[in-house]
Amino acid sequence: MWRAVGAVVAGYVVIALFVMVCFTLAWLVLGPGFAFEPGTTKVTAGWLLLATPVNLAAALLGGWTAGAVGRDGRGAAVKVLAGIVLGLGLILAFLHLGVKPALPPPGLDLSTFQAASYAIQPKWFDFFVAILGGAGVLVGGCLRSRTS
Repeated sequence: MWRAVGAVVAGYVVIALFVMVCFTLAWLVLGPGFAFEPGTTKVTAGWLLLATPVNLAAALLGGWTAGAVGRDGRGAAVKVLAGIVLGLGLILAFLHLGVKPALPPPGLDLSTFQAASYAIQPKWFDFFVAILGGAGVLVGGCLRSRTS
């Protein structure tokens, strides 16, 4: 039981760290001009195209980690992690439906984390990432079970 809990936590930590590192590096290298449409905090198509493989890779790594730590032939930890990723993603997507985006103060140089809090992305993308994440965790767990 504790191994399964640890596997879920480890998988989720891997997902979170991978996403934070990748988006921080992308922000530092590509800058706000790539991430946002001019004069707004609306994300560009380029940023969405970058975010898709980053989120998928994070989910695959998280699922692989949960499978490796859990070492459960049935993949219970992987399934729980996939459910958490999908469930939290869908909850956040539904919550974003009713939120009016906040705008940053004019002339503010945004840090990576500030930019993330002010970013306005299409509503459908929140749902897409939730589904992609849940599926990616399952596939990552399957990849791990095939290598063991």
